[in-house]
Amino acid sequence: MPTTKMWEEELVLEWLLLEGYLAEANLLLRAGKGGSRNEADVVGCKFLNDGSLEIKHVEIGALAGSESDNIKKIRKSFDKEHREDIIKIIKWKLGLKDLPQVKYKPSYIVTYPPPDSVEKLKNKIRDIEILSFKEFIKIVLETIEKWKNTQKDLGFIKDVKDRVLPQTYRLMRFLETLKANDLIKV
Repeated sequence: MPTTKMWEEELVLEWLLLEGYLAEANLLLRAGKGGSRNEADVVGCKFLNDGSLEIKHVEIGALAGSESDNIKKIRKSFDKEHREDIIKIIKWKLGLKDLPQVKYKPSYIVTYPPPDSVEKLKNKIRDIEILSFKEFIKIVLETIEKWKNTQKDLGFIKDVKDRVLPQTYRLMRFLETLKANDLIKV
């Protein structure tokens, strides 16, 4: 299995996989004007109950520029070409000639600056989900609990104490350990 470039991308990848998405990190897209290849940090897809295909495109990183530069950076990450490339790649990977209705869901997880700056970005960019890193960690921890309950509901485990994440979900297991020992609070 290919690895991610950054641990933050790995955490996003683990989260999407635990949410039931087929997911891949560092998905190569078409070359930019300068000739170098663009890439999407993490992309996941899954079929929904209504038969549509949900594509979750997640970029994660710091936003250290001015507010206008940060907005441009976020918008560029989810521009029309990137979206088209992602849909083409998923169509090819799934072996589909035609795609059902596609629900494209872009998200940017901001590792820096602090959450108050993220709130300002949310007010200016409404068509892209913007999350602070703290908000994302809270979602990850909720996903872990949801997954554990699903394991019991499906009959894969009998006792709540037996609910353990797969060993390959290293970062999620680390977060779970920190939470269980009251070392993180979100």
